[in-house]
Amino acid sequence: MPMIDVYAPTDLFPDGVDREIAEGLTLALLRAEGVQHPAAVQLNNTAAYIHRLNPKAVHTAGAASCQADGSDSGADASWGIEQGGPAQLRR
Repeated sequence: MPMIDVYAPTDLFPDGVDREIAEGLTLALLRAEGVQHPAAVQLNNTAAYIHRLNPKAVHTAGAASCQADGSDSGADASWGIEQGGPAQLRR
């Protein structure tokens, strides 16, 4: 069973988008494995787990802690969901 784990600060994604993110990631995972038109058995057996962490527990190589907007990390970009697209992340 293909699966993907996402570890993200609790404030990275807006409330209520977990299903959209999980669906987009599982479809991308299946495409990466060469499945262009997944059957029901593949859709039902491919998983995405979203683990939300306290922002102070998420660290990067360039900063001691990280926030979704990059405000205290010194990051040059913010992460979020593009409006109008299915699970399109932007940086």
